[in-house]
Amino acid sequence: SRFGFPQMSRALQPLSVLGRAWAPPRRVALRVHPFQSVQRGLLVGSGNDLFRHVAAKSSMSFSKVTLQELLDLEKVPAAERLRHLNAVLHVGISKIIVLLQDLPLGFSSVGPIRRVIRDYVKDLEDLRTCSPEDSDRFLACILGIHQRHRGMMTQISEGLLEFQREVRERFKPFGDYYPVDCAVLSESVPAVRKIESALDKFFTIRTKL
Repeated sequence: SRFGFPQMSRALQPLSVLGRAWAPPRRVALRVHPFQSVQRGLLVGSGNDLFRHVAAKSSMSFSKVTLQELLDLEKVPAAERLRHLNAVLHVGISKIIVLLQDLPLGFSSVGPIRRVIRDYVKDLEDLRTCSPEDSDRFLACILGIHQRHRGMMTQISEGLLEFQREVRERFKPFGDYYPVDCAVLSESVPAVRKIESALDKFFTIRTKL
C-alpha cells in the first residue's frame, strides 16, 4: 500500500473489542531501550512488571481465527470463552505496543501515535486489574477498551499527516528540488517501507482481536 493512508479501508472497520516477534531485552542500559519513549510510565514501581509482561506476551504466536473456529467457540462455556478472549487480547495488544513503538524517522514520536501507544498501554493496565473469572468486571473492562479506541483510526490518520509535515520540514527542498513526498519513497527508502509494513501489520492484528 502507498504510504499516504495504507489500508485505510480497513482502518474504517469498527473495533471488534477493541508484528514483529520480539524477545525480552538483554541487560543493557535504559537509554537503548526499545520502549524508551514510554519507559517513564513502564519502569516506575509496578511498571517493571508491565514492561516484562509486554516483552513476554509480544513474543508469543498469534494466528488469525478461522470462521469455523469462531463457530466452534459458541459451543464452549461462556467462562472459557472469556478466558480465551483475555489471552488473545494480552498477546495482540502487546504486539501492537512493540510494533508501533519501534518505528524509524521519528514516526513513533509523533503526537497522535504516542497517544495511540499510551491507549494500548492503558488497555493492558486495565486487563491486568481484572480477571475473566469475574465476568461482570471483565466485560466492563472490555467495554471500556472498546470505547477508548473509537477514535483510533482518526488518530492514525492524524499521525500520518503530522509525520508527512515533519518530514517535509526536516528535509526542506533547496534549489530546484521538489518537497519530500513519502508516498513516492516507499520503494526506494527502507525506513518508509518499514513504517508501511508496520501499519499493515497493525491493521491486521486489530482485525484478529
